[in-house]
Amino acid sequence: MQATRILVVLHELTHTGASRLTLDTLDALRPGASLRIVSVEGGALVDEARRLGDTVVLRQAGFTRVLPRRLATWRVVDLLASVASRIRGAREAAALRRWKPQLAYVSSATSLSHVPRLRLIDIPIVLQVHELGSALEWFERANPGLILSIPDRYVAVSDAVAGDLVNLLGVPSGDVRVIAPYVLGPVPDATWRDKGAHRVPLVVGGAGNPHWTKGTDLWLLAAREAVDKLGADRLRFVWVGYRDNRAGLQFRTMISKLDLDDVVELVPETDRPFDQFARFDIFAMSSWEDAFGLAVLETMAMGIPVVCFSRTGGPAEMVDGAGIVIPEMSPGRMADAIVDLAESPQKRLRIGSACAARVRDRYQRQTYLDAMTEVFDAAVTSHMPT
Repeated sequence: MQATRILVVLHELTHTGASRLTLDTLDALRPGASLRIVSVEGGALVDEARRLGDTVVLRQAGFTRVLPRRLATWRVVDLLASVASRIRGAREAAALRRWKPQLAYVSSATSLSHVPRLRLIDIPIVLQVHELGSALEWFERANPGLILSIPDRYVAVSDAVAGDLVNLLGVPSGDVRVIAPYVLGPVPDATWRDKGAHRVPLVVGGAGNPHWTKGTDLWLLAAREAVDKLGADRLRFVWVGYRDNRAGLQFRTMISKLDLDDVVELVPETDRPFDQFARFDIFAMSSWEDAFGLAVLETMAMGIPVVCFSRTGGPAEMVDGAGIVIPEMSPGRMADAIVDLAESPQKRLRIGSACAARVRDRYQRQTYLDAMTEVFDAAVTSHMPT
C-alpha cells in the first residue's frame, strides 16, 4: 500500500454484507496503514470498527430522549439528528485536515453523499459501488453529478453494477474495475453431506434486510405455490436477516395474508449467518435487484443449491453454470425449481457440489485484497506530482 493514512466512509455499521466486507478488508490493510472511519448511521459493528481505527458516528441515537414528549415527533427528531450530524461532520472535517489522509475509501454510493461535508481537498477517492438499477438512478436524482465528479476510481462488485455505472450514469469504463467479493469467515463443512437425503421437511432459505429489492413478495409467492404442490408437511421456509421495522411488519403481513404463518420462520439479523444457513437444503434468491448478494456466495460455498432470477443482477453471475438461473421474474417458475429439487436428492447434491466448486475456483479473499490494493495504489499514484 502506498497510502499509510486511509479515511474510510461507510453509511452504516450493521451486519449487512457491505459493512462486513468493508471491515474485513480494513482488517487486512491495517498492519500497514492507519485508519480513520466515519460511519453515518452506526450499528452493531461499531465496536468492531473501533478496534480497527478511530471511528466517528455522525448520526447518533439517544440524544432525543431528553426532549419533552410533545416535541418528540419524528419530524423534530429527524431534524435534530440531521443538525447534530452536520455538526459532527464539521468537527470531523477539521480533525481530518490535521490528520491529513492520503486516500479516501468510500464503501458505497449511498455513503458518497456525505463526503462533501468532510471537505476533502486534493485527496484521491475510491468509490466501491454496491448499488445498481433503481438505487443508482435515485441517488443520481437526489445528488446530480456526484458520482461522476468526486471519485477518482470506481470498484464495482459485479459486472451488472459496472454496466449500470457506465450506461446509466456515464462513468468512463476505464475508471471502473470489477472486483467480486469473497466469502467472509471460515466456511463450515458442506452441510449437505450430513443431511438425510429424504429429510422432511426440507428447509428453503432466504436472506437479507426485508427491503423491496430483496423480493420478499416473490419469495413468499414462490413459497405459497411450492407448498400447494408438495404439502405443508414437506417444506419449511426460513428467512434470515429480519428487522423489526416497517418493512419487517409488511413482511409479516404478507406471510399472514398468504396463510404461511405455520410454514415461514423469520430469523433476526445475526453475526453468525453460517449457523442459520447450515439449516438450509435449498437457497432461493428472490431479489428484484441485488448488486452481488453475499448470502448467495456463502450458501454456495456450503454446498447448498441456489435458485435465482437472471434479471436480479450480480447473483446470476455467481450462480451461472452451477445453480439454477430462472430467465424471468416468475415466482411460479421458482416454485417449480424448488419442488424439483425437493423431489430429487441426487440433483440437490450435484448442484450443491457445483456451487461449492465455483466459489472455490472464482471467489478468493486474497485475490480480492490484491485487486483492491492495486486500485488504491493507482488512485494515490494519479495524485502524485509529476
